[in-house]
Amino acid sequence: MKRLLSLITIMFLMVTFVACGEPGVKPTEMGEYLITIDTTVDGNTLTISGKTNLPDDSYLAVHVDRLYKCEGETEWNNAGLASHTATVQNGKYSDVAMIYSEKWYDDLSKYFLESGIPPITEVSDDLSITVIFSPVRFPQSDSVYEIVGRNGERLKGEQVESVEDSSTGTFYVLKAITTAYFPFSHK
Repeated sequence: MKRLLSLITIMFLMVTFVACGEPGVKPTEMGEYLITIDTTVDGNTLTISGKTNLPDDSYLAVHVDRLYKCEGETEWNNAGLASHTATVQNGKYSDVAMIYSEKWYDDLSKYFLESGIPPITEVSDDLSITVIFSPVRFPQSDSVYEIVGRNGERLKGEQVESVEDSSTGTFYVLKAITTAYFPFSHK
């Protein structure tokens, strides 16, 4: 009886271990997809990297925005500094963005002046970094669609959002957002 109880306990632990994410278990079996974001800054270079359990060859959109306020506003706005794509390989992705804050500020200020938008009065030292997987907005390979679905309908997790679009209907995206300290300077 004691030996049978030990055998049952070992089998229970093995099943529990496999269900909790043994290496090699596919994300759809684990239930949740995720994207992490890590950043490093070196001069004007912002390196964005992370891990994900999306399938290899998944395309990710990487957006870097600077936060700012215009005259009379209390809420932060954002405007793009860089936008790239990265490809998932072995559960990882990486991208490098060159950040030129002075050019960004001058171009945005000129556009606001020409468009009658109140001038920028404050710029944050934080950048907003967003990494998005969208099987609809960013075409994926057939092998990726087989796993996540044409509309991302198999995506599950806290980072998954549904999107309503008049031309494509409902689809799902996986999105992670973080900030990175990147001091703003303008002469």
